[in-house]
Amino acid sequence: MHVEEIIEEIWTFGRFQKIMLVTVLGPRGLLGWSMLVMSFTGTIPDWWCLPVSKGDNHSQNVNVSFDNTTFHKCYTEDDNVTCSREYSDTYNTIVNEWDLVCSRKWITPIITSIQMGGVFFGALAGGQSAEMFGRRKSHFAFMLIHAIANVIAGFSVSWQMFAIIRFILGIAVGALLVVSFTYYMEFIGKKWRSLCSGMPFWSVGVCLFALTAWLTPDWSNLHIICGVIHIPFLCGWFYTPESIRWLAVKNRLEEAEAVVLKVCQYNKRPKPEHTLGILKLVADEERRLALDKKYTYIDIYRGSKMCRMSLLIQFQWACLALIYYGILFGVDALSGNLCLNIFLLSVVDIPADIATLYLNNKFGRKYTCLGYLVLGLFGALSVIIASIHAPLENRGVIITTLAMVAKVGVGSGWTAFQVLSSESYPTVIRNLGYGAAGMSSRIGAIIAPFIFTLGGKGVLMPFIVVSVTMAICILVAALLRETKDSPLEDTISSNPANKKLMDQEELEKL
Repeated sequence: MHVEEIIEEIWTFGRFQKIMLVTVLGPRGLLGWSMLVMSFTGTIPDWWCLPVSKGDNHSQNVNVSFDNTTFHKCYTEDDNVTCSREYSDTYNTIVNEWDLVCSRKWITPIITSIQMGGVFFGALAGGQSAEMFGRRKSHFAFMLIHAIANVIAGFSVSWQMFAIIRFILGIAVGALLVVSFTYYMEFIGKKWRSLCSGMPFWSVGVCLFALTAWLTPDWSNLHIICGVIHIPFLCGWFYTPESIRWLAVKNRLEEAEAVVLKVCQYNKRPKPEHTLGILKLVADEERRLALDKKYTYIDIYRGSKMCRMSLLIQFQWACLALIYYGILFGVDALSGNLCLNIFLLSVVDIPADIATLYLNNKFGRKYTCLGYLVLGLFGALSVIIASIHAPLENRGVIITTLAMVAKVGVGSGWTAFQVLSSESYPTVIRNLGYGAAGMSSRIGAIIAPFIFTLGGKGVLMPFIVVSVTMAICILVAALLRETKDSPLEDTISSNPANKKLMDQEELEKL
């Protein structure tokens, strides 16, 4: 028996689930803001080098002007010239805040990679925390950390301090991406699971960030504003309950039954007759199998089928992250206004994400993912062709448009794949499996900032990497099983990798 039966009876998407949708998944918009803020914060404003020649006893100003001879000009020690840099006031980023150009230009991509390293460890911590302490406590604890760290980041006094805070922010983001997804999924029926990844909260958050960056192009303000917006979501602590499924497998039956009753009251539905019986069956099955075992990441690799599935999912996430963040962090290599490009690359995801809700239920998670990845590969290959053959006067606009197609393909393909990934694991290790996938994606994300440094400022080499990686993603997705219309399993024994379902007669005995 499954908790799924209770969920179906108390309404798979009623008033309660709608409130939870906004409260639990809404903050993913702030995670998008926080993750992509480095695409603005690390941007290099226009700058000019006003050299000062070095004499034996004094320095002498050199007569220079703000022209091409001083634009982005770096001097070495052999030139015997020091440089007083003047930055454009168009943007206020960490680059002009701490003079991160020339011999210090390596610092900006390193900070982004440090942030992604934090996301890696956050996915690890979030998955384990959600299994040990519960979805609710983990979700709101990491959200509070994320809010506070954003405000502190806005008051950073050095790039070293900023890098440390970005690492902490990464931990919170990684944990929340793992916990919020499964937390909400465990309250809805199979027909509505696509909402967990299909609702465009992330894309809306990035669009809001781009608009805010346009209105107040200051790296410090962007962090502080992001932190303050957390307040209404943190209030959800006072009315959102713990996951029924998690409470059941932890044998906390009275609490689980109380949550069921609360959901019934919100949705104005009667309490299912066999609620306690089903919860007991789930708890007894888990106790029989685990003997109060504390699950760890090792459990997602037990058994050849489970191990193969986990490795394929994790490899896929790493490749998708490499492409997705590579395109977004390389947005300054595209022509046009920076904030507008960030906005356009994200706003195109909103209709695509909504379409994914329908496509996931119509054609399944696997085939929706494959369709989008093929679209993304077409876009990436078209960028390569355009970078060589497109007319020079229109080349920038054409490449930016085709890059959007590639971005929609990988972004929406990843959206569909997230649902498939989470549905592939039973409740007792769902956060661990999803967390391991999240950790794997950060390996790709750590490398991503350096993709668009290949081949100078052009896009040819970066999109060759994107195209090859996209083709690999298509092959990997084809190897995984479809999860459409499958009930969420609660114990390892009921998972398709080790199928052993309980009989209806066992419920009757209770």
